[in-house]
Amino acid sequence: TTQTESIGEQITEANTFSENEALEALLIIEGMGGAAGTGFITEINDRIFAVTNRHVISAFGDPKNPNVSIRTAQNVKLEVERVFGAKDHDIALIQFDKSESYRDRALTFKGSIEKFVQTDDEVKIPGNSKGRGVFLWTPGKIRGSGTNKIEHDAPTFRGNSGSPVIHVSSNSVVGVDTETTFDPIKDPFDKHARGNK
Repeated sequence: TTQTESIGEQITEANTFSENEALEALLIIEGMGGAAGTGFITEINDRIFAVTNRHVISAFGDPKNPNVSIRTAQNVKLEVERVFGAKDHDIALIQFDKSESYRDRALTFKGSIEKFVQTDDEVKIPGNSKGRGVFLWTPGKIRGSGTNKIEHDAPTFRGNSGSPVIHVSSNSVVGVDTETTFDPIKDPFDKHARGNK
Protein backbone atom coordinates (compact mmCIF):
# COMPACT_ATOMS: atom_id res chain seq x y z
CA THR A 1 0.00 0.00 0.00
CA THR A 2 2.77 2.44 0.87
CA GLN A 3 4.45 1.81 -2.48
CA THR A 4 1.22 2.54 -4.37
CA GLU A 5 0.62 5.75 -2.44
CA SER A 6 4.17 6.86 -3.14
CA ILE A 7 3.74 6.30 -6.88
CA GLY A 8 0.46 8.22 -6.78
CA GLU A 9 2.17 11.13 -5.06
CA GLN A 10 4.91 11.17 -7.70
CA ILE A 11 2.36 11.23 -10.53
CA THR A 12 0.43 14.07 -8.87
CA GLU A 13 3.61 16.05 -8.31
CA ALA A 14 4.77 15.56 -11.91
CA ASN A 15 1.44 16.86 -13.20
CA THR A 16 1.35 19.98 -11.03
CA PHE A 17 0.23 22.92 -13.12
CA SER A 18 2.46 26.00 -13.19
CA GLU A 19 1.70 29.18 -15.14
CA ASN A 20 5.39 30.13 -15.08
CA GLU A 21 6.47 26.85 -16.66
CA ALA A 22 3.70 26.95 -19.26
CA LEU A 23 4.63 30.54 -20.15
CA GLU A 24 7.92 29.29 -21.60
CA ALA A 25 6.00 27.45 -24.34
CA LEU A 26 3.63 30.27 -25.32
CA LEU A 27 3.92 32.29 -28.53
CA ILE A 28 2.75 35.68 -29.71
CA ILE A 29 1.87 35.76 -33.41
CA GLU A 30 1.48 39.14 -35.06
CA GLY A 31 1.95 40.99 -38.32
CA MET A 32 2.36 44.54 -39.57
CA GLY A 33 -1.37 44.88 -40.26
CA GLY A 34 -2.24 44.55 -36.60
CA ALA A 35 -3.70 41.03 -36.81
CA ALA A 36 -2.59 39.00 -33.83
CA GLY A 37 -3.03 35.62 -32.25
CA THR A 38 -1.50 33.09 -29.91
CA GLY A 39 0.40 29.85 -30.36
CA PHE A 40 2.26 27.34 -28.25
CA ILE A 41 5.05 24.80 -28.52
CA THR A 42 4.26 21.12 -28.08
CA GLU A 43 5.46 17.66 -29.04
CA ILE A 44 3.45 15.70 -31.60
CA ASN A 45 4.63 12.27 -32.78
CA ASP A 46 8.06 12.86 -31.21
CA ARG A 47 8.57 16.14 -33.13
CA ILE A 48 8.43 19.68 -31.79
CA PHE A 49 5.99 22.07 -33.45
CA ALA A 50 4.43 25.45 -32.84
CA VAL A 51 0.64 25.16 -32.94
CA THR A 52 -1.97 27.81 -33.63
CA ASN A 53 -5.21 28.23 -35.60
CA ARG A 54 -5.15 28.01 -39.36
CA HIS A 55 -7.12 31.26 -39.53
CA VAL A 56 -4.38 33.05 -37.54
CA ILE A 57 -1.67 32.05 -40.01
CA SER A 58 -3.82 32.59 -43.11
CA ALA A 59 -4.51 36.17 -42.00
CA PHE A 60 -0.86 36.92 -42.78
CA GLY A 61 -0.66 35.27 -46.20
CA ASP A 62 2.83 33.76 -46.28
CA PRO A 63 3.98 32.99 -42.70
CA LYS A 64 7.60 33.30 -43.91
CA ASN A 65 6.89 36.96 -44.66
CA PRO A 66 9.49 39.03 -42.72
CA ASN A 67 6.67 41.27 -41.48
CA VAL A 68 5.14 38.31 -39.59
CA SER A 69 6.49 37.72 -36.12
CA ILE A 70 6.16 34.44 -34.22
CA ARG A 71 7.97 34.95 -30.94
CA THR A 72 8.18 33.49 -27.48
CA ALA A 73 7.06 35.27 -24.32
CA GLN A 74 10.79 35.92 -23.80
CA ASN A 75 10.82 37.80 -27.16
CA VAL A 76 12.80 35.19 -29.14
CA LYS A 77 11.64 35.08 -32.77
CA LEU A 78 11.05 31.65 -34.34
CA GLU A 79 12.23 31.13 -37.91
CA VAL A 80 9.43 29.39 -39.82
CA GLU A 81 10.44 26.48 -42.07
CA ARG A 82 7.08 24.94 -43.07
CA VAL A 83 3.42 25.26 -42.17
CA PHE A 84 0.95 22.36 -42.21
CA GLY A 85 -2.79 23.07 -42.08
CA ALA A 86 -5.48 20.57 -41.14
CA LYS A 87 -8.10 20.10 -43.85
CA ASP A 88 -11.19 19.87 -41.68
CA HIS A 89 -10.07 21.71 -38.54
CA ASP A 90 -8.85 25.19 -37.69
CA ILE A 91 -5.39 23.93 -36.69
CA ALA A 92 -1.93 24.74 -38.09
CA LEU A 93 1.37 23.08 -37.20
CA ILE A 94 4.47 25.18 -37.74
CA GLN A 95 7.86 23.57 -38.24
CA PHE A 96 10.55 26.00 -37.12
CA ASP A 97 14.34 26.21 -36.98
CA LYS A 98 16.10 24.91 -33.85
CA SER A 99 12.88 23.33 -32.60
CA GLU A 100 14.76 20.60 -30.67
CA SER A 101 16.14 23.23 -28.30
CA TYR A 102 12.52 23.83 -27.15
CA ARG A 103 11.76 20.20 -26.29
CA ASP A 104 12.23 20.68 -22.53
CA ARG A 105 9.68 23.50 -22.41
CA ALA A 106 7.06 22.00 -24.78
CA LEU A 107 3.57 21.65 -23.33
CA THR A 108 2.25 18.11 -23.00
CA PHE A 109 -0.40 17.42 -25.62
CA LYS A 110 -3.14 14.83 -25.07
CA GLY A 111 -4.60 13.57 -28.33
CA SER A 112 -7.21 11.27 -26.85
CA ILE A 113 -9.12 13.12 -24.14
CA GLU A 114 -12.34 11.17 -23.72
CA LYS A 115 -10.85 8.93 -21.01
CA PHE A 116 -9.81 11.68 -18.59
CA VAL A 117 -11.57 14.99 -19.42
CA GLN A 118 -14.96 15.44 -17.80
CA THR A 119 -17.57 18.18 -17.50
CA ASP A 120 -16.67 20.71 -14.77
CA ASP A 121 -12.92 19.95 -14.97
CA GLU A 122 -10.87 23.12 -14.55
CA VAL A 123 -9.05 24.63 -17.52
CA LYS A 124 -6.80 27.65 -17.92
CA ILE A 125 -6.33 29.48 -21.18
CA PRO A 126 -3.36 31.79 -21.67
CA GLY A 127 -3.45 34.10 -24.62
CA ASN A 128 -2.40 37.26 -26.38
CA SER A 129 -5.79 38.73 -25.47
CA LYS A 130 -6.84 41.69 -27.62
CA GLY A 131 -3.47 41.34 -29.43
CA ARG A 132 -1.66 43.53 -26.93
CA GLY A 133 1.40 41.27 -26.62
CA VAL A 134 0.65 40.38 -22.99
CA PHE A 135 -0.46 36.94 -21.84
CA LEU A 136 -3.68 36.97 -19.87
CA TRP A 137 -4.64 33.75 -18.08
CA THR A 138 -8.35 33.04 -17.91
CA PRO A 139 -9.72 30.20 -15.78
CA GLY A 140 -12.84 28.26 -16.57
CA LYS A 141 -14.42 24.85 -16.70
CA ILE A 142 -15.17 22.26 -19.36
CA ARG A 143 -18.86 22.53 -20.18
CA GLY A 144 -19.08 19.74 -22.72
CA SER A 145 -17.16 17.77 -25.30
CA GLY A 146 -17.88 16.13 -28.62
CA THR A 147 -15.83 14.07 -31.04
CA ASN A 148 -13.89 17.07 -32.35
CA LYS A 149 -14.67 19.97 -30.01
CA ILE A 150 -14.59 20.99 -26.39
CA GLU A 151 -16.76 23.76 -25.00
CA HIS A 152 -15.49 25.76 -22.04
CA ASP A 153 -16.65 28.86 -20.21
CA ALA A 154 -13.29 30.62 -19.78
CA PRO A 155 -13.61 34.16 -21.16
CA THR A 156 -11.46 34.57 -24.27
CA PHE A 157 -11.03 37.49 -26.62
CA ARG A 158 -9.77 38.39 -30.07
CA GLY A 159 -6.09 37.48 -29.91
CA ASN A 160 -6.80 34.26 -28.00
CA SER A 161 -7.13 32.37 -31.28
CA GLY A 162 -4.54 29.60 -31.14
CA SER A 163 -4.30 29.56 -27.33
CA PRO A 164 -3.81 26.18 -25.67
CA VAL A 165 -6.70 24.93 -23.55
CA ILE A 166 -4.82 23.54 -20.55
CA HIS A 167 -6.52 20.87 -18.44
CA VAL A 168 -5.33 21.80 -14.95
CA SER A 169 -5.47 18.43 -13.18
CA SER A 170 -3.48 16.62 -15.89
CA ASN A 171 -1.30 19.65 -16.75
CA SER A 172 -1.81 18.97 -20.45
CA VAL A 173 -3.19 20.62 -23.56
CA VAL A 174 -6.60 19.22 -24.50
CA GLY A 175 -7.56 21.68 -27.22
CA VAL A 176 -6.78 24.85 -29.16
CA ASP A 177 -9.02 27.87 -28.59
CA THR A 178 -10.71 28.57 -31.90
CA GLU A 179 -13.95 30.44 -31.56
CA THR A 180 -15.72 32.52 -28.93
CA THR A 181 -19.48 32.82 -29.00
CA PHE A 182 -22.04 34.65 -26.93
CA ASP A 183 -25.59 33.43 -27.30
CA PRO A 184 -28.20 35.94 -26.13
CA ILE A 185 -31.24 34.45 -24.46
CA LYS A 186 -34.35 35.23 -26.48
CA ASP A 187 -36.46 32.15 -25.93
CA PRO A 188 -38.30 31.69 -22.57
CA PHE A 189 -37.28 28.01 -22.58
CA ASP A 190 -33.59 28.98 -22.91
CA LYS A 191 -33.98 31.49 -20.09
CA HIS A 192 -35.47 28.84 -17.82
CA ALA A 193 -32.79 26.30 -18.79
CA ARG A 194 -29.93 28.72 -18.06
CA GLY A 195 -31.40 29.59 -14.66
CA ASN A 196 -31.77 25.93 -13.69
CA LYS A 197 -28.56 24.85 -11.99
